[in-house]
Amino acid sequence: MVSDRLKQVIFKRLYKELGNAEIIPYKDSVWFIDRENCYWYFQLSKEGCLFWRYSFFPSFFSIFSLGQSEFEPIISSWVEEVLNHKVSTTKVSLYQSWYLVEEVLNHKVETTKKYHDMQPWYLEKVLKNTEQNESNG
Repeated sequence: MVSDRLKQVIFKRLYKELGNAEIIPYKDSVWFIDRENCYWYFQLSKEGCLFWRYSFFPSFFSIFSLGQSEFEPIISSWVEEVLNHKVSTTKVSLYQSWYLVEEVLNHKVETTKKYHDMQPWYLEKVLKNTEQNESNG
């Protein structure tokens, strides 16, 4: 078990190390990708499965002397904090092709729809839901 104090130190380090990563929704996932270096860190599926990059995280956590079974819950908690979305499972990804990362980075809007009669009550509902989520987070 990792102490809360160590966990907070790790969180600060993750924010610093992954500060250049963009959070990009793509298809049914959300990706953490450093666009400049074309380097992915996480992929979170809509079902809550978190894939993490094997070539980065074991060495990152080695400075804290933590192994995979100890750091997986920490990265899950950190991603939950960043995205305000529950992580249900974590899986290591030994290989993620560069062309898939390029596909995510180059993804454009596929279709647009025009709404003529957006009801004010619906907009109020969306705004209230957003406010509730912010006050709960």
